Amino acid sequence: MFVIVGVVALAALAGGGAYALRVAFAGPPVPKTVVYHDPGGRFYFTAPALWSVTSQSDGALVTDSSGANTVTIKDAPAVGGQSAVTIAEGMAHQQGLQTGQPVMIGGDSWQQRSGRVTGQDGATREIVALVDLRAGEVYTIELSSPTSSFATINNLVYQPLLASFAFA
Repeated sequence: MFVIVGVVALAALAGGGAYALRVAFAGPPVPKTVVYHDPGGRFYFTAPALWSVTSQSDGALVTDSSGANTVTIKDAPAVGGQSAVTIAEGMAHQQGLQTGQPVMIGGDSWQQRSGRVTGQDGATREIVALVDLRAGEVYTIELSSPTSSFATINNLVYQPLLASFAFA
């Protein structure tokens, strides 16, 4: 009987210790979010409150406090004969990205290109470029993070942002 009680007590201590270690070494939870509305009335999305959203004439730039992780959203008039595929292919060729499966964002199917790119500074970054042609406008969203942190930032920030993106 004492052996069973001892084993149960030891298991409880081990479980509590494992939980304490998890809490001590886990990354911080994603903070509250804010809804950004494009001043041009084109789109809106939700971003972490601790990230900066800078309005630009052609869209918005979303960055973390270090500037290492970014989301760039742009809108430009389409040039005759362009399609989302041709624009995405041009971006892919320019940056050395690979073709991915189209993804649904804001109710539209967006072309996706992605890959690892080594910048002039020697840092390797994971890039995901998304392209949509809507009502004569070309919308692009580019996600960029150092390769070492991309998976985490993608899960905690990029995917929720993309899921919340909508056209106004």
